[in-house]
Amino acid sequence: ENADKWIIKGEQRDNLLIATQAGHANSFAHQLVTDTTHEASLYWHDDGYGNGKARTDGIKTNGKMLVELKTTTIKTPYSFLNNAAKLGYHMQLGWYVEGMRHVFDRDPDAVYMIVCQQEKPFDVCVYEVPAGVIKQGNMNAVKIARRYHACCAGNSFPGVADGKILPY
Repeated sequence: ENADKWIIKGEQRDNLLIATQAGHANSFAHQLVTDTTHEASLYWHDDGYGNGKARTDGIKTNGKMLVELKTTTIKTPYSFLNNAAKLGYHMQLGWYVEGMRHVFDRDPDAVYMIVCQQEKPFDVCVYEVPAGVIKQGNMNAVKIARRYHACCAGNSFPGVADGKILPY
C-alpha cells in the first residue's frame, strides 16, 4: 500500500522541516529556490563524447542561473570548501554547465551552491562559485567524458593507472 512512499520517522520529518525553514530564513537562499525549475534534467549530444545527461538541483530564468544544494556535517564555511574540492563538486558543476551550454546555447551568468548542515542548528551558507572554478571543472568533466567515450568505442577500459605502475 505504501510502495510509492518513503516512510520516515517523526524526528526525521521534524528535522527536515527545520532545515527547510532555515533555508528559507536565509534571504538569498530563499530567492535562489523561488521560481526555480527544481531537479531539471538536461539531455544533449556532443560530437566529442556522444550523449550527455545531467540532473541539476535547480535552474533559474531559462538557464541564466544554476543552483546546487548540498548538505554537510562540517561546521565552518571554509572547511566545507576544502571538502567540496576533494569531492569534485567543481567537476559536477562543470558538467551541469556543459549541459546548459548545449541545451540553452549559453553558460549561466552565475552558479550558486546552497549548503545546509545536516544537524541542528541547520546553518545555511550560500556560495557563489567563481567562473574559473566552473571552467576548470568543465574541462575536467569533458576530458573524462571523452576518455570514457573512447574506451567504449574501443571496448578497452585501462583504468585510472592506464596499465602503469604509479609512484607511492
